[in-house]
Amino acid sequence: MTVRRVNETMRERVASPADDAEESGHPEDRTNSNQTMKIARVVDVPLNDQRAVLTICSRIQGAAGCDGVTLGLPHLVGGEGAMGAIPLPLEPVEQEALERSASILRGAIEALKLT
Repeated sequence: MTVRRVNETMRERVASPADDAEESGHPEDRTNSNQTMKIARVVDVPLNDQRAVLTICSRIQGAAGCDGVTLGLPHLVGGEGAMGAIPLPLEPVEQEALERSASILRGAIEALKLT
């Protein structure tokens, strides 16, 4: 299957759930459709060697209080995959909450002996 055909098939499958969701009127159908479109975008960008800012999960390195923890943050994504996290301009209270979340995750990982 060619890259072009993969793209066409992906667009067809992404478009269909949205149409079905509009007709059904169920909020969960729209949510599933939105998730499908987001997944398709995450696949489309590297597949077609594009560049886009997408929120993806990756192991964070060098961020105060979050080092070594996997978090969902905006990243520049391209044909090579995740090219780097984009620093977030956070208020001090937001930074503290992010660091607290990272600490909770780190504690859970240590408790499960996953590292």
